[in-house]
Amino acid sequence: MITNPEILTIIILTSIIIYLMRYLPIAVLYKRNISPLFAKFLKCLPVAVLTALVVQAVFIKDGQPYPGTDNYYWLGFLFTIGLTFLTRSLLVIVFGSLGFLYLINLLF
Repeated sequence: MITNPEILTIIILTSIIIYLMRYLPIAVLYKRNISPLFAKFLKCLPVAVLTALVVQAVFIKDGQPYPGTDNYYWLGFLFTIGLTFLTRSLLVIVFGSLGFLYLINLLF
């Protein structure tokens, strides 16, 4: 159980912000015609955000590029790319990649 009031406040405020970020676009854009260009932008936005998160997690450590040989996230990244091209199944990609990284952490 969380006993620190600051952490609990952060969790509650973050939950409210995330909920509003997901709800407001639906509430505002529901039953409205949007331009094809804006629809294409909205369709590409999740991919762009996830790409930025993955690149930061895999290739950057402490604000510096991290191409070291002890960076096992590279192997997980390459394995995930391979699974993506082979299966195109989100379930297989997520659990396969998590399992692969678990095995890498056990071995090294």
